Amino acid sequence: MSDYDKAVAVADDYMKFMSTADYEGVLTLYAENAILEDPVGSEVKQGKAAISDFYHGIGEANLSCNRTGKVRFANNEMVFPFECLMSNSDGTLKMEIIDHFVLDDDFKIISMRAFWGPETASMVG
Repeated sequence: MSDYDKAVAVADDYMKFMSTADYEGVLTLYAENAILEDPVGSEVKQGKAAISDFYHGIGEANLSCNRTGKVRFANNEMVFPFECLMSNSDGTLKMEIIDHFVLDDDFKIISMRAFWGPETASMVG
């Protein structure tokens, strides 16, 4: 498997785990001392315990996440666009997001930054 294919697998596993609220699965994608900044400009979380707290804080958000474009990968860094749909009794919120991952040599995430904000969110349906 090429390095590009490994990077795509990381992105696709991330989408799968997020869509099934499998936050333990998400954590398997991270290195032990990884950092997470979601969204960019928020408090940085460092280490698997803090990252675990972040994802488990999402709870059962009824997410459906899908990549909306190709993974761009170079020198162990990758970005990819995706959208998450979150349904509740008020309707469905669509968040358009671009994630930036830095990977170690084992293709574990050592840095994750999520680019999104109010201007990339809208109610649909």
